[in-house]
Amino acid sequence: MNKIVAVAGAAVVLGGLGAAAPQPTHTPRPRPGRRPTPTATPRVTVVRGPQGLRGVPGPQGAPGLAAVEYVRTSDMVRPRSGGHGILAACPRGKRAIAGGFIVTSSPLLRVVVSEPLASGSGRALASGWFVQIANLDTRPHVASAEAVCAITM
Repeated sequence: MNKIVAVAGAAVVLGGLGAAAPQPTHTPRPRPGRRPTPTATPRVTVVRGPQGLRGVPGPQGAPGLAAVEYVRTSDMVRPRSGGHGILAACPRGKRAIAGGFIVTSSPLLRVVVSEPLASGSGRALASGWFVQIANLDTRPHVASAEAVCAITM
């Protein structure tokens, strides 16, 4: 006598001695020299309704940046120097919003510091970008500090 039992929304047929063992499923391998038959992909049709009403405009955004300018200062880093400082200073009225450094590809150059140069009440008002580089080599190398300067509103 078979019983039909609902399990999580599916019907399962139980045999007289218990549940029937599940049959293994596998994907048949294509025969040599034959390509597998591609399965069809169902097409989906998107139906759009009429456009809705325009929403209420949002509040005015925060002021942005103006007159963005890149400033680069290059200098020779002496041999065996413990730390040579290079400053890329922003023009008057502009602040450093980002910065960095450029060094030659020597494994004996180490960037010790790369940070905004504080001006006034701290780094929020940086007037440039400061880089300190140590040259462990026996010959000089050129290095640069770069600042991205802008008028902040």
